[in-house]
Amino acid sequence: MVKRDFLKLLLPAVVAGEFYAPDTRGYKELSDAVTGCEESDGTISRADEAGLQNYIKSHTNLSRKDYLILVDDNDEPDWYNSSDLTKKKGKRPKKAPAVCSKADAVCDGTGELQNSYERYQFYPAPTKEDFATSKNYTAARESCQSLGDNWDLMIINTKREWTFLKEVMDDSCWDHEAWWIGFKEYDTVAPGQRGSLTTVFGKEPEWEPKWETDEPNDAQGVEECIRYRLGDFNDAPCSKYWSGVKRDEIGMGYVCEKHNYIESCEPVAVDSEFMENYSIHEPKNVGEGKSWDDARAFCQAKGANWDLAVPNTEAEFDKLVQATQCSWSRFWLGTKYTAYTDEVAVDYGLYYAVDGSDEAQIFRRWDKHTNWESPDPNNKPGVTECIRMRGDLMNDNDCSVSGKDKPHGWICELSEPEDPCEPTMSLVGDRYAILNTLGDSRNKRAACSAVGDGWGVYEDSSDYVTALLAANGYSGDKQPAAVCERAVPCANQDGATFTAVDEDDLKIIGLGNYNKASAKAACKNYGSGWNLAIINDEQESKEINRKLGGCYNYWIGMTHSESIVYDEVSSMIGFAPWAPINTQKICGSGCVTMRGGEYYSADCDAEIESAVVCEYTPPVENKKDEDCLPCKHNALIRPWHSIPGCSNPVDTCEESARLQIVDQWKIGNGQSRPVRYGFVGLIKIPQSVIDSKQQFSVLIRFSPKVNHGHFQLWNMNFWNFYNGGYEVLIHSKTWNTDLHDKTSIAFVAEGLNVNDIPELLFWRSHQRRHQCFQPSMHHGQRTGADQPKSAFELAIENHGGDISNVSRVRFNKKGKVIFKGARD
Repeated sequence: MVKRDFLKLLLPAVVAGEFYAPDTRGYKELSDAVTGCEESDGTISRADEAGLQNYIKSHTNLSRKDYLILVDDNDEPDWYNSSDLTKKKGKRPKKAPAVCSKADAVCDGTGELQNSYERYQFYPAPTKEDFATSKNYTAARESCQSLGDNWDLMIINTKREWTFLKEVMDDSCWDHEAWWIGFKEYDTVAPGQRGSLTTVFGKEPEWEPKWETDEPNDAQGVEECIRYRLGDFNDAPCSKYWSGVKRDEIGMGYVCEKHNYIESCEPVAVDSEFMENYSIHEPKNVGEGKSWDDARAFCQAKGANWDLAVPNTEAEFDKLVQATQCSWSRFWLGTKYTAYTDEVAVDYGLYYAVDGSDEAQIFRRWDKHTNWESPDPNNKPGVTECIRMRGDLMNDNDCSVSGKDKPHGWICELSEPEDPCEPTMSLVGDRYAILNTLGDSRNKRAACSAVGDGWGVYEDSSDYVTALLAANGYSGDKQPAAVCERAVPCANQDGATFTAVDEDDLKIIGLGNYNKASAKAACKNYGSGWNLAIINDEQESKEINRKLGGCYNYWIGMTHSESIVYDEVSSMIGFAPWAPINTQKICGSGCVTMRGGEYYSADCDAEIESAVVCEYTPPVENKKDEDCLPCKHNALIRPWHSIPGCSNPVDTCEESARLQIVDQWKIGNGQSRPVRYGFVGLIKIPQSVIDSKQQFSVLIRFSPKVNHGHFQLWNMNFWNFYNGGYEVLIHSKTWNTDLHDKTSIAFVAEGLNVNDIPELLFWRSHQRRHQCFQPSMHHGQRTGADQPKSAFELAIENHGGDISNVSRVRFNKKGKVIFKGARD
């Protein structure tokens, strides 16, 4: 960039005289005019003085007068025609105003202030010798834009910025010059009454210029461009590159500024998907500004999980910037800042966020443009101020202000409900927790205690914990809010020697690096009947743990889906002593390891330092019912209690219907398709019932966790569905339609939301009384011939079907019967 030589500005400079009229009402005597000028430290202006004619034209209180008092070449006062500044001939006027000039003064400014801020560049009017280089408005803009991105003519947004401009002009002895500024004015209403005003970017300005008397006025025709001189503003033709009369060769200066986003931005389309979780509250749209507390209360009143917005990333903040649509308004955010230092523009203090985010999780982009003399953050040490945004920048301010002249807006954010499967910390292994934030706790001890029973602050040091911290992004000066340690039940054995167990039905082997498959293979190496141990109840768990030595991880044979534990044939196990870690709910699915008698979720494929618990189960001889599930195998199904007056089901497993699982499956990936389970079951009916040709009923009972599914049946009839649709009562057919194995009935369940295997209840007759299965019947109660029809029966009739022909039924989460089809 080529700059003008400013060295001459450091020397005292002579400032041209300033015109003024001490009394525009006029003087009757020439001597009174001389006295009036002298009393105001001036002299009557010469008729041929440079710039005088332009001054008169720009002041209607003079240009509208017929005559003025001026002096001639001999400094003698006389009466002059105001139109062409020639002496009046003939009779003297009764009265006329005088135009005075200030005595020439010596400017002693240093010229240094104009170079003190990088965001501004000043280009004063050229000398007479270089008058040809003076620029009109368009050329001045082009010169500014050539400085780089975001550069253009200066826009004055605040009184502070206007004061700064005046100070620079005074300090640099430029106050008498005219300067192009980045405003434009259109369609002047009348002298002194402006039309529409914009910045060079076409935006409505935030600050109103201080106009000269009777400005703007379009005195020279269309005057749309704005100039600054002596603290005030006037309009002028954009094509002019001179000030005053062109023949005087007084050029134009101009001021360039590197603008911030809010001054130059243009609104763009808002990301509608992003804005589903945010709301922008512009003061002009809501009718008033709000303090930080009132703005927060407004957001919280919108409903659960609504609060002031907290930008956690630059990408999120940029979306909010986009959503404010280039508004000049300030918007409260959900963060506060307490400074530790009185140094301005130094980000060193305590942060608070309404969503619990710590300092590292709060994105900041401080405003160093608007208040360039005291950039943000700039609050005093120990003083808490709230953070607001304007354009693409942030600043801190008194939380109690709502903005009298410039009301404050605010931005609300809908946070996702807290998911117990997404903890607020990084949990490493089963013994250490890394806390990114202390949350609502006042200190580390309270924060660690809040993790769960037995948790405390880790106050030791070890290479292992150092490695864990490094793996989670912490090292050197960057450390977490706290590291917590859990005292597991076997902590008193920590460091004890591992004890192997070698018994006829139990073997404990290790230590080594095992995953689930290699641990299972180690058990099977002992021969037929050996496998990873399945622990079915508390007594069995105590027996095994009593034999364990040391505080180690042990592979066992169960898997889990969330907090439900399953054995190897996917039967649920009611006993599940999960370690009380950071959530009350075990999330996802995986394998199970045990330590200190407590269960932990483990990646089945991950190798961990562990031991292995193996057990022996005698092989079962091949019998007809070897694949039938045991009665009462599903611990999640509530015990059956018959209602008084209703028939009891068969109470022995041997004489009841039994369930055999022929096949099972799982579909879906949990992302593009929901995970769904299904199976083909074979209901085995006692031979004696079939031989006696008795009618019978079977109640298929799923656990309450099932809330979605489809059912298909062929050789029995659906009778009704109870308790949300997942206790299914079926009846034997009046006519035998079986062509193969009359003691078995195929039953298909698919689309189940959980992997659940039902239990069966059996009656040696048709059970038709709905209230015996659900007293609060949602589908109608039947006590006899006059009993209303159930929703299931009504659904069949609506399809013109018959209950004996229905082969497939679906129920949704609300328990609504959806009739799918019938056999031909």
